[in-house]
Amino acid sequence: MAEALIGEHQLALGAALNIKDLDTILSKLSLFPKSKWRSFGLKAGLYHPTLSDIKADHPGDVGGCFRECVSLWLRKKDGVDEKGIPTWLRLGDILEEIGEKDLADEIRKLHVDGTTKPVYVVPYGLKEEYSEINDRFSFVLNDFAEEVIKANLLDKFKAFLLGRSFNQPEGKEDVMKVRNELDLVSLLQKYFFLSNFGAIVSFAEKYNLDSSKKELSKFSKEIDKLYSKILAKDFAQQAIEDHERKDYHGEMIFKVVWDLDTALEKFQKFLADAFHSQGILISLRVVQQSLFAFVCTIPKWLVEEMKEYVTKNKKMLKSKKVVELIIDGNVMFSVKSKTNVTPEGVAGKLSGLTVSEQGLFRRTETAAIESLDPLSDTQIIEGRKHSLVNIKEHLIFGPHQSLFDELEDIVHPDHFIYYFKNFISTNVEYEEFTDKVQFYQHGIFKMYRNTLWNCESYAEVKKFCNLFLKASLCC
Repeated sequence: MAEALIGEHQLALGAALNIKDLDTILSKLSLFPKSKWRSFGLKAGLYHPTLSDIKADHPGDVGGCFRECVSLWLRKKDGVDEKGIPTWLRLGDILEEIGEKDLADEIRKLHVDGTTKPVYVVPYGLKEEYSEINDRFSFVLNDFAEEVIKANLLDKFKAFLLGRSFNQPEGKEDVMKVRNELDLVSLLQKYFFLSNFGAIVSFAEKYNLDSSKKELSKFSKEIDKLYSKILAKDFAQQAIEDHERKDYHGEMIFKVVWDLDTALEKFQKFLADAFHSQGILISLRVVQQSLFAFVCTIPKWLVEEMKEYVTKNKKMLKSKKVVELIIDGNVMFSVKSKTNVTPEGVAGKLSGLTVSEQGLFRRTETAAIESLDPLSDTQIIEGRKHSLVNIKEHLIFGPHQSLFDELEDIVHPDHFIYYFKNFISTNVEYEEFTDKVQFYQHGIFKMYRNTLWNCESYAEVKKFCNLFLKASLCC
């Protein structure tokens, strides 16, 4: 598996950073609002005259100012040492001090137990590699079946399965009709996959099947490592399918509101914790990114029992941030928004804004912003002079904050961002914004803020606000 550190010079916790780390740091701070470069410099330990020189050297270029600011911080100019030498933790502290707590937390997540945490890089051939592992798994099952038969432990294994969730008539029948190695291989391939073969490992250890125990232990560690590295969103993006759904499979779909950077191991732990012995028969098949849903198969004969279990344990499942659970097409529960906010309600609220405010969101003939000249430095809105920066700040920090709080309640922020990006990419009139939209999973509002701040003219501001609202009302 491919692994990489973020930057060649990312060092141990507390180890000093230097100018060689500049490119790495700028990459990690790509979403940092560059207009706050002066605040960053002051908190980092740079003196006011130095900041004035930076501004003079990069007139009108906030990106250049920020880059120079970080560079001087890494070179320990002025009072940097007194404030705290450059380290990743110090960087996190600076960011939090100037109000960028979410970004600070992201930086800190890279550091665990005194070392820099490796960040998993999804290999180009992940889908092919996963398929290769699946092929090897079939040989592991064959070897296990062969050793069980040779050790004369078939009846023991059948009893072992019957004591672990194979308690429905159809399940018992499947187990009891196994007579030889070929039957056993068929049974194993029907019920066990990469995500749920723990029961086989337990049996091999309990009955000391030397060859299988070693092989399964090694394979289990490989899968555990793989599942701890692979993010659910990467599993979805590469359209990996663990196994096909057969006629004898039922289906369970878990829609969750977990972090999109969740590794597959979290879902496996969730199953073990929430479903106990039944969990060994729930097999992850695919992940749907658009809904952030884990699609699993279960034996067809287990469907009714599972429905009954879920009905009795809705509260527990909801507490684990499962917002919808579907079993064989039946919605067992679905958590709705805590508010009664609807797209129509948001649209209604917009009608209460002033004409000039509506003009900042919608393209209308009567809107004041329609008359803005993209080439001028300032504009007149409601009798006041505004620069492009003033207008951006007004849209971000002005009277519309509650509006965007309501937009955030309509859909999960991560899901809206995916929808928004797709909306832009499939609408030719907005294609120029494709490169401007920045994914920021901490919420709709921050994504809106960062993208809006990158608009370089009044026309872009007007167009962006229009498409943002249009996309939100289409959700």
